Amino acid sequence: MVPDLVYLPKLSNFNMTTNEQFTILLNANSEHEHLEFKEAKLQFNFDNGRHSILGYCTAIANERGGKLILGVTDKIPRKIVGTLAFNDTKKLERDIFRRFKRKVVVETLLHEGKRVLILHIPSRPIAEPLEFQGVYLTRAKDELLPMSQDQLKAIYNEAVADYSAEVHTKATIEDIDSLAIKILRTLLINSGRTDKPINDLNDKQLLTDLNLIQEGDVTIAALVLLAKESSLARLLPFVEIKYGYKTDFAEMRNQDTVIYRKGYLLCYDELWQKVDSRNLTLNIQQGLLITEKKTFAEESIREAINNAVIHRDYDEKESIMVTQTQKDFMISSPGGLPEGVTLNNMIDRSKPRMWIR
Repeated sequence: MVPDLVYLPKLSNFNMTTNEQFTILLNANSEHEHLEFKEAKLQFNFDNGRHSILGYCTAIANERGGKLILGVTDKIPRKIVGTLAFNDTKKLERDIFRRFKRKVVVETLLHEGKRVLILHIPSRPIAEPLEFQGVYLTRAKDELLPMSQDQLKAIYNEAVADYSAEVHTKATIEDIDSLAIKILRTLLINSGRTDKPINDLNDKQLLTDLNLIQEGDVTIAALVLLAKESSLARLLPFVEIKYGYKTDFAEMRNQDTVIYRKGYLLCYDELWQKVDSRNLTLNIQQGLLITEKKTFAEESIREAINNAVIHRDYDEKESIMVTQTQKDFMISSPGGLPEGVTLNNMIDRSKPRMWIR
């Protein structure tokens, strides 16, 4: 099991879609904000209203990119009907660029002898929502709707400096643990958020495509997630997780203390195993049956620690503190609430401080 720390990776290299990859897209459980199917047997609207090529390009880009596929029905089970729309795909690319101001790759795929068009739509820029005909569009199930004020504010807030995205001038690719990269590959593949051939990319290219390496330099986020133990202790000694166990919080000293000072993906399982080694098993009677239940549920504890790593303020030179007793569990993460998140809206609002873009 690996933590869900990656937010919709956008790998920069474009590769032609294989029939196998297309079949995976075709069998997706549902359309979502990154994937839209349109029948478009004969033609498709280019710019007249929201439900047009330009409207969908805008909405999907605002959701950090995805695909618009013409020549396929949208209802499950989807059928390939083929499309005669936009015979000159290079002209379509030029027309989109002229109006949309961003390059959209238009791919022609012959599947089961029928012509399908796949528009590969890139993400909007960081902190910049895109508009079409005066409206900032977003996907909402089958609809294209105006963004809410909260959605727009969240995008504008992305302009706030992100320390984790900065490069570390003394770090090199040699400071990244190869095992952590293997775990990261597994995370990306299992997430189902990209159809890119992850295993075809070498380590440096993978990290570059995820912006964990920028122009050859290693970022803070790369070290937090993937660094060797010796490298993290040397380069970012405050990026550590301190675990302590005591019978109750009234005790002055921990009975057990462990410091995890290596890339988070490397200690993710170790930390849970440590928690579980002190986890009491309770016998709960339900009617005539007695069932066993752990004091601390694995999924909840893992999620809580994930959130501490994602949402901590990396400008603060302090450690994440995890304290466990027989009955209680406490996590202390450096930094206050991110901008735009309050005690009143924190249940519904989420703003990670660490992004892999």
